[in-house]
Amino acid sequence: MAVAASEVIDDDAVLAEINEDFLCCAICLERYSAPKILPCQHTFCKKCLVQLAKKVAPNTFMCPTCNRSVKIPINDLQSNFFMSSLLDKIPEKLDAATPRVCEFCEENEVTSICVECQQYSCTSCTRVHKKTKATKSHQVLSLDENQETKNKKPFAVQPIQYCNVHTDNQLKYYCDTCQTPICMECTIIDHKVHQHRYIKEVADEYSEELKGKVKKLKVKADEAETSKMSAKAACEELKTCCKEEAKINKKMNEILADLRRQIEAVKQKKERLVDQLKIEYTARVKNMEIKVDELEMKHGNIVSTSSYLETLVQHGNPGQILSAKQVYQQRIDGLITMETKSQV
Repeated sequence: MAVAASEVIDDDAVLAEINEDFLCCAICLERYSAPKILPCQHTFCKKCLVQLAKKVAPNTFMCPTCNRSVKIPINDLQSNFFMSSLLDKIPEKLDAATPRVCEFCEENEVTSICVECQQYSCTSCTRVHKKTKATKSHQVLSLDENQETKNKKPFAVQPIQYCNVHTDNQLKYYCDTCQTPICMECTIIDHKVHQHRYIKEVADEYSEELKGKVKKLKVKADEAETSKMSAKAACEELKTCCKEEAKINKKMNEILADLRRQIEAVKQKKERLVDQLKIEYTARVKNMEIKVDELEMKHGNIVSTSSYLETLVQHGNPGQILSAKQVYQQRIDGLITMETKSQV
């Protein structure tokens, strides 16, 4: 037979690894109160789930952690007995200074604890608890005994789990047919024709199976961590590329802005040159017009003088011709030597 999980657990190592976050509900951020396990295996306070369901629809809500739909009545959800047990083990570690008052009469100082009920009681209520028919078989320890037991082996004292159907009966068997823990009364009533085994035997087998699955989950966790790191590195590389692209775009924008400034400077220079050319053109046109007027006047003088002299030579008498010599000789010489060639 396989060794029970509780027999191989290093209690001190387990308690050392448990931190306050592990014991806190992800909804209220406080320690679990009546912790319930959802089908997706996430645990929350019962009161938190009730409040959550009120916001959506009765017995219908989404898991706050993985968003899976839950359509099971909250009261029918399985209680997280392991978490409840841990919460009972940890107070001395985290809340040692918290005073305790009897949870039955709520008046007297606590002296004992019922292992099965996990309730603290005073001396008077403890006597009543031991005499009551339904609880007289319960294991009751003094606070010193309880503390000593927890110090030596914190997980040695575990609360007894009772049947949901026959609430006074302890869960001692496991129905392989229905895959659920049952009590003695269940074996002869509701599960009479089913196959039963002792619950500890099944728990030991499943513990060994869980150990193997935990190893596989650790491998998967390592794979997920490696993939996460690779994805993170790729993400950082993309971010770097984006930053480099942003730098390139910035440089390109700077170059384009500089080109625009240069183009604008060329346009302005062109406009200045055009204006200068217009001024120069206007001045040259004016000078040419003046030269045209001068040449026109010279041409007229030459033509008129030449025409007069031709007429005088053809039709004048010697006296007229010689008389003109004194009057026109200087003018004729001036016209002959006058500059009539123009540099255009």
